[in-house]
Amino acid sequence: MARDYPRHPKRTIVMTGGDSGIGHSIVQGLLVAGFHVILVSYTSRDECPFGNTTLKEVTWVKGDLSSYESVHTAAKQIKAIVPQGHLYGIINNAGIMNVPYQKTRDGFEAQHQVNYLSPILLTLLIIPWIEEDGCVLFTSSSTFFATSEIDMSMVHSSYTWDGLRHYSHSKLCLAYMTRVIAKQLTRRNSGTKVYTYHPGTVRTGLFSHTSLFSFSALRHAYDFLMLSPKEGSRTPLFLCLQRPQQSGYYWSEEAIQKMPKIKIKGRSLKEEEAFKEVWSHTMDYCGFDQETLAGWTC
Repeated sequence: MARDYPRHPKRTIVMTGGDSGIGHSIVQGLLVAGFHVILVSYTSRDECPFGNTTLKEVTWVKGDLSSYESVHTAAKQIKAIVPQGHLYGIINNAGIMNVPYQKTRDGFEAQHQVNYLSPILLTLLIIPWIEEDGCVLFTSSSTFFATSEIDMSMVHSSYTWDGLRHYSHSKLCLAYMTRVIAKQLTRRNSGTKVYTYHPGTVRTGLFSHTSLFSFSALRHAYDFLMLSPKEGSRTPLFLCLQRPQQSGYYWSEEAIQKMPKIKIKGRSLKEEEAFKEVWSHTMDYCGFDQETLAGWTC
């Protein structure tokens, strides 16, 4: 697919978590397509496969999504690399799943901050740098079909042995905010497209904290049934390289998929009311002030 895309060697894109798994395959596809990739990675430069590369097409930036301070620093570095309005977009690929409970330095449950709040924060910080026909991608998951309610208080709640509910909720919030941001950009007459996607069930280290995969017999069976990282990179590369016009939707297998009907903390709200509530809570959690949000209304 990447080889079929017209080469644009002067186009630059930001990628989080591209040092392993699906992200590594996405970066390889982007390089084939001729992009310059700014790789935001928690992994040290020495351990990152692309960190020590002599390729001029890759620029490594340190970024820890469990720390707002690190996200702000990474955003500043990105802005120093690319002139305003010359960034093609961002692929928010980094994430964690079902890890032991941890409270971040910013006071949030780790999965919600790494999977949801920090990707939103980083994206909104660099959106002014994205070109008019750019794109924003968020990695979601089909696991959000296991929940039908958004409860923003979960960003502060804890759990004992099972963090899958928090993981699913963080991905549901992300998919929902994709719709909100897409509508915001449309109101601002921006041509930037926003997508969320499920890459498929892929053989990566993401499942290392899931008990079913600790049994060798089951692990080998799942290895046979699951997708390879290269196969998992197809949908995000399709969205990035083809840039379909349908913004704000949830995608899988290179096609739009239905979202589950949800309630906001047990309440059935009209769409605009739900958007406003999720947006308001998220902006508050991300620490945006009114001056920063000038021009963003919901």
